Amino acid sequence: MHIVSSTFSYDHGSVMGLFVVVLFSLMGLEISSAHAGDVDEPRKNYPRALWLTVLIVPLSLILSNMAIGLVIPPSQIDPRAGLIESFAIFFNKFNIAWMSDIIAFSLFIGAFGAIGTWAFGLSRYLNKISERGYLPKRFAENNKNNVPKNALVLQGIIVTILSFFYLWMPNVDIAYWYLSCLTAQLALIAYVIFFVAAIKLRLTHKWDKKTEYVFGPTALSVTFYVLGIIGSLIGLFAGFMLPGDPSISLSKFNTMLGIGLVVVCIIPLVVIKIKKNKEKARSSAA
Repeated sequence: MHIVSSTFSYDHGSVMGLFVVVLFSLMGLEISSAHAGDVDEPRKNYPRALWLTVLIVPLSLILSNMAIGLVIPPSQIDPRAGLIESFAIFFNKFNIAWMSDIIAFSLFIGAFGAIGTWAFGLSRYLNKISERGYLPKRFAENNKNNVPKNALVLQGIIVTILSFFYLWMPNVDIAYWYLSCLTAQLALIAYVIFFVAAIKLRLTHKWDKKTEYVFGPTALSVTFYVLGIIGSLIGLFAGFMLPGDPSISLSKFNTMLGIGLVVVCIIPLVVIKIKKNKEKARSSAA
């Protein structure tokens, strides 16, 4: 899960912009599936963990933001450092400023752990993709601790390249918002695909409840999947609503965002096409 404050200055954005930030802060739950195989009795315990997360995370976000909103005017919070800044102002109001250092250290530990979970989870996905022939086999190699070392190196290179956006953008605010929106938009596109696939599987697959996890009756689960698709599409639309900033126009920002989405979405299509061509060539040779 991303550690991103969902408190946003209404003087510098819109409710739609706030919606994107909230969505961005909730993304990443699916990454935990990469570690499901390490859980004892995953068919029973992993869904329980997901349900607890679905209940605890939104509740904690809502209550914490309500508490902050009651004490701090939204205009005083910088969206780039909203979370720690909110705590600092909040604790100063009650003359316990020393708590800010404790919270900052706790956030650092939490973020460090989250980065490890994300990086390792994504590298496992790259590892599986490589095993199936979509990437070079070298990315499927693991070290003695069963960690996909080459996949982690590839991730580091990609993240480093993306980080250079902070140098190329007009200011840090725009760079932060651009990378946040691009990440959120790509994740939402993936979520739409996930929900569509879930609907198809639920309607066409013959489920065995003794060995497979099934959520509720078919009609109820499909309804939730459809609501997920609608929410994701709304988030995609909201991502093109740039908070007011005189350093870049909305049209320029949306053009950059559109180009980024197209480039990143083309990459997997090219990889799939290359794999199909290789398989076709092998079939012809045989």
